Amino acid sequence: MKKNSIALLDDSYISPLLINTLIREEVPAHAQSNRLKEELGRYYPDLILLDEDEAANILTKTGSLVYANSDLALSKMSDILNGPFKIDVTGSIKDKSDFGIPFSKASTDSDLRCAGTEGIHGEDFACDAYINVDGEPVVLGIYEHPVLDKDDFRDIVHYTSGKVMRKMLPRMKDALRKISSQLDFGNLPLHAKFRLQKNHLLLTEVNPRRFGSFSLSDLPFFAFRINPYKQYFRGLNPDWDSALSLAEEDIFFRVLSRLTAAVPAGRKPDHEEFADTFQNLVGYCKLDPDRYPAFSIAFGRTDNLSDVKKYLGMDFKSYLT
Repeated sequence: MKKNSIALLDDSYISPLLINTLIREEVPAHAQSNRLKEELGRYYPDLILLDEDEAANILTKTGSLVYANSDLALSKMSDILNGPFKIDVTGSIKDKSDFGIPFSKASTDSDLRCAGTEGIHGEDFACDAYINVDGEPVVLGIYEHPVLDKDDFRDIVHYTSGKVMRKMLPRMKDALRKISSQLDFGNLPLHAKFRLQKNHLLLTEVNPRRFGSFSLSDLPFFAFRINPYKQYFRGLNPDWDSALSLAEEDIFFRVLSRLTAAVPAGRKPDHEEFADTFQNLVGYCKLDPDRYPAFSIAFGRTDNLSDVKKYLGMDFKSYLT
């Protein structure tokens, strides 16, 4: 078992790439519900599962590598540790005003949002990274996030490419160094969101201890064969120069088929029909729409950005039959 490393898992969606990496790297996990514990034990018998006391023992050790599949998984464990142990597993930022824009604390300690970007238009980007033991940021993936309009918060489409990485990698590293300078410790994975306006990169949100949800952080694996979970737990730094020199100019994208209402009784998603909307489908995961706010996660490859953006206006409920 990999010492001083742990994944905190709750009933939120868990990437199969994450689970397989935990098994291969022998990183133990703590399942935060009996249902999840039973499911993981049944479908992934090689996954090391720890009880609450064993998990707490790892979390209280200085320098432990901690990853969570959701903010809720963090808050649940924080409630436990704040009893006898009283430590913060979320990783708070000391001075939230040192980014050129005002910050305000949002609903949870692990979600820091920019309070000054309302009405500011620009290109939206997301980034998965970790701050290493030396306090240096390690970029694991950058994704452009197109939206229909300023009120579209559905997170349906993200995409990446060699072009996106070359354009944003230096800027992301500089922005993440500002975040790392505000932290008291390293070994911190994070998912950050930015807005690029008039050549200025504005930080809009930071989610510590996790990467992008609903398998967004799997995109670098499809596009560049970079496994972000493996990079973090091994303390590796991707060779982006080499990866991008070999990368083709195609766009790799993820589509989350979000549903805005509960699925009516007797209706089920037609996965085959929806999969046919992709010219080059490179990955597909079926979801239970009674459990999650979507019926699938799809990964596509294309050389035409219009093939990506068509999903922004798609009526996903039309694929319920």
